[in-house]
Amino acid sequence: DVIIDKSILSSFPKIYHQSWIDDNISIETMEKYGIRFYIYGDAIIIPAFNIDGKLIGIRCRCLNPNAEHKYYPLRLINNQSFQFPTNDSLYALWYTKHAISRHRKVVIGESEKFPLQLETFYGSDNFSVALYGKAMSDKKKMLLLQLGITEVCIALDFDFDTVYDEEGNKTDDFLKYEKNVFRIGDYFKSFCRVTALISYGGHKRCASPTDYGKEWYEELYEKREELYSEACIQIKEAS
Repeated sequence: DVIIDKSILSSFPKIYHQSWIDDNISIETMEKYGIRFYIYGDAIIIPAFNIDGKLIGIRCRCLNPNAEHKYYPLRLINNQSFQFPTNDSLYALWYTKHAISRHRKVVIGESEKFPLQLETFYGSDNFSVALYGKAMSDKKKMLLLQLGITEVCIALDFDFDTVYDEEGNKTDDFLKYEKNVFRIGDYFKSFCRVTALISYGGHKRCASPTDYGKEWYEELYEKREELYSEACIQIKEAS
């Protein structure tokens, strides 16, 4: 990793945007994770730390609803970029690795808001990370396996309106979502139990499992579905 001097963060004010507060992210959580604000770019500043707590990049959450991308690497007006290889890193792991090791499980979401919301719900018992999107990699897999996990719970955004069409067949959007879930799960199926959080209705398209508060998240978590079990792993090893 390319290490960045953390003093750069002091260049940005500690302004905590109301939209994130309304989205179940507390000011206390934003302070802990070093969230700042980029006034010139009208964007929330999200520092990215590696598993050892070193600053390796800075991302932005753009607040302009017409922007091409919601999340993107910070680039200052002097053209200095803070891009980093997101495929080699997991957001929030520096903060949540102890809870992941303690619980021996991890919940994997997409955007940075996901672990920030769970931090607000559970504090130091937050055992989640975010992928910076939907892409899993061998490097990300090893970062988690080294923490001794026995379960991976996949919690992607619900990029579909309904699961079934009028004929009772799975919709194309749900099939695409399902494919993404299994693509991630396949990285872990030989190592641990793999589960997934799935909503069968009552959500807006592209909603995260944490977007409707702690109670709804816990209901999804309690009903999480098993993709690959430890029993299957043991059978595979025995054969």
